[in-house]
Amino acid sequence: MSPRVGQFYWPKGGQNYWPLTQPFLSDYKLVLEVTETALITQLERANRHMMQLRNLGFLVALDDFGSGYSSLSYLTRMPVDVVKFDITLVQSLHDDVHRRLVAHLLEFIASAGQITVAEGVEDEAVLQCVREIGFDCVQGFPWGRPRELTPIPRISAKTE
Repeated sequence: MSPRVGQFYWPKGGQNYWPLTQPFLSDYKLVLEVTETALITQLERANRHMMQLRNLGFLVALDDFGSGYSSLSYLTRMPVDVVKFDITLVQSLHDDVHRRLVAHLLEFIASAGQITVAEGVEDEAVLQCVREIGFDCVQGFPWGRPRELTPIPRISAKTE
């Protein structure tokens, strides 16, 4: 799920998603993605909401890491479970200097216990680089295209 910034800052935070997702949290880990920009603009408020979401059983992913502010200081203050490296960082791994920099960032983030995802892995050459430097997961069209959310049928609380 990738909530809009406005949805993320609703007063009830993750409780807005609870009725739709609660039946699935025991069997699946649902990941809510949020961008650096959305977090940094209201860091304290966003952190409170992310902690509420995590307490409800969601995982929180920082999307597009490296495309915005990319401050490691911000990253250390954000309660996120997953860090998704932006496509611009991943698709430049063919350059040795760039690759070493990304590898060190990856090592730092992974050592903090966060899951790492390489976004925009579209071919075998990039996949090989991603494997070599140790990303946990990949994301790209060959592995799955974005899809519309399938409507969930309403479940009545009444039993007959």
